[in-house]
Amino acid sequence: MTTTLSTFDIAAQYVAARPTFWTGPSGEQVTGEQTAHHLDAVHDLLQRDGWVRNFRTDDPDIELPDETASVKTMIRQLFRVIRDIVGTDKRNTLHLAIHHVAKSNDGDDDTGETAINVLHAILQARTGADTALVGAWASKLGRTWEEVAELLTEAAKFARTYGPTS
Repeated sequence: MTTTLSTFDIAAQYVAARPTFWTGPSGEQVTGEQTAHHLDAVHDLLQRDGWVRNFRTDDPDIELPDETASVKTMIRQLFRVIRDIVGTDKRNTLHLAIHHVAKSNDGDDDTGETAINVLHAILQARTGADTALVGAWASKLGRTWEEVAELLTEAAKFARTYGPTS
């Protein structure tokens, strides 16, 4: 009789092998509930503002200034582009959303680090790879919001189930 281990069982084995898994950069332990709250807040942020696989840095729609334009004209155009980018596109990558929540009332650097640890553990359990990084996974061509949302939900459930309670 063959027993198949679940993703959570495999991830739990990975966590058990790392004694500092639930310890944040401050050196203090983070609970499973605190980590899950961070992951839920990331999900909510991305649901509200939108998720993007990555940001294009070579947008052909950005108009280049004429070569004869004055420095003043070029600077004004640059400020317009920055204003448009910052002011209209609130979408985040998964990694950036984790960071934003760490700087909010829903998390901190410790919960952000343990959230990333949990995401890595779930991905490693799913893929069987020794290393599976959430930033690379989320930015993979063809990745969808539904897949990202499902990973966040699964990771929060894992943290609540397997994380320390105090």
